[in-house]
Amino acid sequence: MMKKKILSLVLALTLCLGVAVPTFAAGTETYTVDGITITIDSSGTISYTGSGTLTGYTAEGGIMLLHEATNGYDGIDTVTISIGSGITIDDDIIDGMDLLKYMEKFLQKNYSVKSVNIYSSTMNVQTFGGFTDVKENDYFADPVLWAVDKKITAGTSETTFSPNENCTVAQILTFLYRAYGSPSYLSPFTNAKNPFSDVKRSDYYYDAAQWAYKKGIATGSTFDGDKPCTRAMAVTYMWKAAGSPSAEAASFTDVSADADYAQAVAWAVEKGVTAGTSDTTFSPDSVCTRGQIVTFLHRALAK
Repeated sequence: MMKKKILSLVLALTLCLGVAVPTFAAGTETYTVDGITITIDSSGTISYTGSGTLTGYTAEGGIMLLHEATNGYDGIDTVTISIGSGITIDDDIIDGMDLLKYMEKFLQKNYSVKSVNIYSSTMNVQTFGGFTDVKENDYFADPVLWAVDKKITAGTSETTFSPNENCTVAQILTFLYRAYGSPSYLSPFTNAKNPFSDVKRSDYYYDAAQWAYKKGIATGSTFDGDKPCTRAMAVTYMWKAAGSPSAEAASFTDVSADADYAQAVAWAVEKGVTAGTSDTTFSPDSVCTRGQIVTFLHRALAK
């Protein structure tokens, strides 16, 4: 049903808007259909206001009108979709949130738009990258988009990323493994024994754990996958994955020169992966959140 109502642009624009697609000059243009006013801004904004039901037809109509108004989104990285309080979303066609996520994915897939911000008074939701708990101005916003796009991690639900949720050892090493392209940890001629007594083949992090062991990132006979990942642990894992490069020592009162993570901290600061939590402290024992971890990975590995 969704495909029949959305994917045919000609049918959508002909039946819903009742006209051929107009050619807009730069600036703001409006078009009203079925009580909904679609406002098109050449800077990258589609607004649906008035009183009516936002269906697949009108949603697609706004997207295509913006496409015409902006000469194919030339130079636009971010599209904003604003849905006013008088607009309801047609749940008879598809769940409202799914319709908004469809619009976001359609724009990013077909027009290489970097991000889509959706503001809906009707649903009382503001989303960035499809997540209600990630806002455009959050420090981790772009890293979240990158991590999801690269399949390093996904959301904790269809609409949430949970950036403030603590990250575990299993999670960061899985993220790191995927960020490096999920490399094979076995040669075609070996069948190495699982070194960890607390890791089962059915665990989602099994391959990541074996890779981490082979790379010397994780050692010992236990993996402790559920253990919270601290800042010291995070930068150490990333430093080892990078080949344990040398770096000029960083000066923090809570990082002693002989700490086993001292070089990792120095490397992380030198590479801009993270800074201290103050001018004099690094807080090596503070537990990392999902938002922090994807930010560290983004700074270190995003091209």
